[in-house]
Amino acid sequence: MRLVAADVEVVQRIMDISATSDHFLERLCRERTQARGGSLLVKDFLLGVQGDYTMKRRSDRIRRVGSGFAVTLAVIGQLSLAVAHAEPASEAQIRDARKRYDTAIARRDFAALSKLTTGDVQITGAALRSSGIAALQEALKRLVEKRADVALKCEVEAIEVNEAWNVAAERGRWRETWTEQDGAVDLCGSYLAMWKRIDGRWLLDAWLFVPKSCKGGSYCEGK
Repeated sequence: MRLVAADVEVVQRIMDISATSDHFLERLCRERTQARGGSLLVKDFLLGVQGDYTMKRRSDRIRRVGSGFAVTLAVIGQLSLAVAHAEPASEAQIRDARKRYDTAIARRDFAALSKLTTGDVQITGAALRSSGIAALQEALKRLVEKRADVALKCEVEAIEVNEAWNVAAERGRWRETWTEQDGAVDLCGSYLAMWKRIDGRWLLDAWLFVPKSCKGGSYCEGK
């Protein structure tokens, strides 16, 4: 079971509490009863934290430190585990952004790409290089003018997220098809992309794609 966005917010609020121990227990109970948008996982997690805290308090193992209190290692471990489970949310967002990127190209809605990429997005391929969103949009417009029926599809194979640095690597395979005067062309290869999280949104920042196979027509002859 995975945490949802509401879960992460609840966990973060608990981690940020630095008042007295009495305030902590009161706040914890309130968060557990009001976690309506969260999953069963976060509710069970909060219940476990409450139980650990109560046991520690009864055995006088928790003491106030300044304006706050020392959280036990067991509780910190639970928090770390919960936050770790939240990471797949980033992967889901990137996968969704990739689908919307492909859809925008299919619909020839190149203006929509400005909401999916950084302003200085870098694209590098065997026959295409662009720097900046404006250059990318112009390159795609020229491509469509030259190949009216061109279609591009990306198949994501893996996504690795560095949550602390707000960057992620996407690896997969791409396929581009279109029709030349001497027949259909089917071009395939692998790609590597870098995404950046800016203001809470994952945006495509760099994309390197390499052709591996080509079928059909004179276009596929050695370059």
